[in-house]
Amino acid sequence: MTIELKYKKRKEGKNIISKKLLNKNNILFGVFIVISVIGFIYCDTYVKGIKRQPEQKWQPRYTQEEWQQIEIERNSEQFVKETTQEFEAETETEPSDSIEEETETEPSDSIEEETQTEPSNSIEEETQTELETKYTENDFELLARVIEAEAGGESDYHKLCVGTVVMNRVDSEKYPSSIEGVIYQPGQYQCVTNSHINKEPSESSYEAAESILDGRRMFRSSVVYQAEFIQGKVVEKVGNTYFCED
Repeated sequence: MTIELKYKKRKEGKNIISKKLLNKNNILFGVFIVISVIGFIYCDTYVKGIKRQPEQKWQPRYTQEEWQQIEIERNSEQFVKETTQEFEAETETEPSDSIEEETETEPSDSIEEETQTEPSNSIEEETQTELETKYTENDFELLARVIEAEAGGESDYHKLCVGTVVMNRVDSEKYPSSIEGVIYQPGQYQCVTNSHINKEPSESSYEAAESILDGRRMFRSSVVYQAEFIQGKVVEKVGNTYFCED
């Protein structure tokens, strides 16, 4: 009895397993059928959609008129390019000609410059000779000595002022017309009476005398007085000396 029950139970278990496998296979088969149907439908619609699309005919990118316009533009660009190249070639050759012209004209310019500079040099030489003839070595020495005696320990500006007064008197109608006459005029320069004019001039006094004889002036021509006191209208006071005009 027990053996038969065991056999029945085993047989029933096998039947259950076989039923489960059968159900599983049926499900897989059903899924496969469904996928196949869907794929068939999709392929069919895709093929029909391709067939329905109209055929596209090839069309040229440009029309005949546009091609003609393009050819005209290309030809004009080529013409402009060629003309610019020719112009550049001509301009490259021009500088050499200009250089030759400059070299040819340079000698004439140098000649003109020489002719222009020659008169100025001659004028300077004439003015130098005029100064040399107008003033003697004795005039130069006397002017340097009076500058040294009147402003020996003073500034260079003070010395130039003293020399200016001497020359203003020389140019004035109220005083002698020479440096020696102005300096040795009685009662005018104290350095003559106290013999300070015999003192050897310094280098700066010689330089001031030379500058004055070259035409340098510190005052206008009316300034003819210098003293430690006021004489006439004061123009400037330099140190302890008043420089006044008549």
